[in-house]
Amino acid sequence: MKRIGFDTEKCSGCKTCELVCSATHEGVFNPNKSRIRLWRDEFYGKFNQLTCKHCEEPECIDVCPTEALYIEDNEVKFNKEECIGCMVCVDACPYDAMFTHPDLEYILKCDFCNGEMNCIRYCPFDALFVEED
Repeated sequence: MKRIGFDTEKCSGCKTCELVCSATHEGVFNPNKSRIRLWRDEFYGKFNQLTCKHCEEPECIDVCPTEALYIEDNEVKFNKEECIGCMVCVDACPYDAMFTHPDLEYILKCDFCNGEMNCIRYCPFDALFVEED
């Protein structure tokens, strides 16, 4: 499975990845509408990221009542038109890597920008990369 990898040593916490993601998907620069989230580990003083891990056996798919989440090409895909906004998948994700926003009636989940991977492309410190099993 392919996923977004992260180098904590390179990340400055600039949140360019979050801004690019929200602009790509929602047409606004709003980190709260991003499909990738940075958080600072206060103990170590370094940033970490949360984004869909595209699990081999995704719990989010198991709980989705409308099959809006599915596996295709070894990726967990999301069909916004099938989503009813129940958000049970968000609660089921063991990595807390699926998000919601009060303005939106659907989940926010990494889709690799349909192959563009803009968070990786525009990270000024090369902290993000493609990771494969």
